[in-house]
Amino acid sequence: MVEAPQGYDARALRDRVRQAAYDADLGAHREVFARMAARIQGGMLLLGIAVAVFATIVVAMISELLTRTDQMGGKAGNVIGLVVFVPLTLLFGVAFVKDMNQSLFGSATYRAVRLDLYDRGLVFAHEDEVRAVRYDTTVLHQEHVRHMLYGVVETKTTYDYTLLDVEGEQLRLQDYSQGGLPNAARWGAVIQEKVTAAQLPAAVEKLYRGETVVFGALWLTRHEVGVGAKSVRWSQVHQIEVRHGDVCVFEGERRLMPISIPVRKVPNVHVFLTLAHRLLAEKRRPSTRRPAPRPVSTVPVATPDGFQVLLRMVMKDHAAAERLIAYERGKLPGADRATCIAKAVERLRRDRERQG
Repeated sequence: MVEAPQGYDARALRDRVRQAAYDADLGAHREVFARMAARIQGGMLLLGIAVAVFATIVVAMISELLTRTDQMGGKAGNVIGLVVFVPLTLLFGVAFVKDMNQSLFGSATYRAVRLDLYDRGLVFAHEDEVRAVRYDTTVLHQEHVRHMLYGVVETKTTYDYTLLDVEGEQLRLQDYSQGGLPNAARWGAVIQEKVTAAQLPAAVEKLYRGETVVFGALWLTRHEVGVGAKSVRWSQVHQIEVRHGDVCVFEGERRLMPISIPVRKVPNVHVFLTLAHRLLAEKRRPSTRRPAPRPVSTVPVATPDGFQVLLRMVMKDHAAAERLIAYERGKLPGADRATCIAKAVERLRRDRERQG
């Protein structure tokens, strides 16, 4: 008796998925995607029957034609027809029977494949393997390939994602056509959005501390963007976009970067693009620089709209503003919130004046 394989919804597998999510502190469960391949696949069954019927008809027709045109009037046509077409029929027949045997009695390789999405990460389960990923610590590489017919008609798009799990090991997620999970456009978009939301605040804070934010070979600061040792200032950049699978920097229609970087080689590419678009928008706004202020008290006092000023300076990123306030509070124990806000605003202004 053949032991039934573990299904994607088996209780034991669900329990392991929940435990992995709990151990990684992934929060509330949101969605599940599973590959539910039937053991007997209807499409393959119909295809096998159609091929068998077609081959039988072809053999019969060719055999009859050869028999009628045989000058001797004997059975030579039947013999020739059988010799020529029976091996072809057997070839299709053996392949069909082999596939049916695998469907009926073989191991259902993909019946225990599931992807569970949570607030702060995901869990991927494949047979005996259960792995967790956190959005705030993972490194996401992705590749979307559009398959074209004669360069005109798009036949399909394949999705390929590589992430780091909580153990630091690579985890690859692919779409259904590559042996992975269905609805890749849906779960792929969710993962991109969640990783960006989780990692963008820290990147913004790092940027406004005057540090360089690195994305593989790509990097950016508040003043320039570059690849390796080559860079251009934001004042020269017209747009940054993904074109033909590459991240490109343009001045009008002219590509500024001397080399193009494939999207698959840029970790957390959506975090990079979001930062780049914010910086471009900031550079295009009219300058708000003012003459150097007169000396004031060493302990600044926040105006009633001080927090709004701070928000504007960090592009309305509340999380980044709160982190800057917390940073000042750590340097001034006992200071009230207004003082910390004013200190944060003053520090950002000094940094911008130094950096030009």
